[in-house]
Amino acid sequence: MPVLGNDDRPSAEGHARRERDRRARHHWAPSRALGRAWARLAPPRGQPLAWDVVMLFDRAARWRPGQLPRPALVRYPSSMSPPGELAFDPDELGAAVNRALGD
Repeated sequence: MPVLGNDDRPSAEGHARRERDRRARHHWAPSRALGRAWARLAPPRGQPLAWDVVMLFDRAARWRPGQLPRPALVRYPSSMSPPGELAFDPDELGAAVNRALGD
């Protein structure tokens, strides 16, 4: 979704082409509706949109039309982390993913 000045569809498509994991999905959402919906579910500090966010979902998460699943882990960059919550840390994410895959 367009958030910063250089966010546009061609840039998003370029990022998607570089993704190597076939399970990853990329979507261009110019309306920002999905960013607002995620921000209601997992609010970032001082932002009306959820962006540059990492979310991990457990195996039981179900994606249904009109209903977002609750993430098991949400991490924003430090500037957007809600008070009292950790910022994104690649080691923590790696450990959480390995635990989830081991279940």
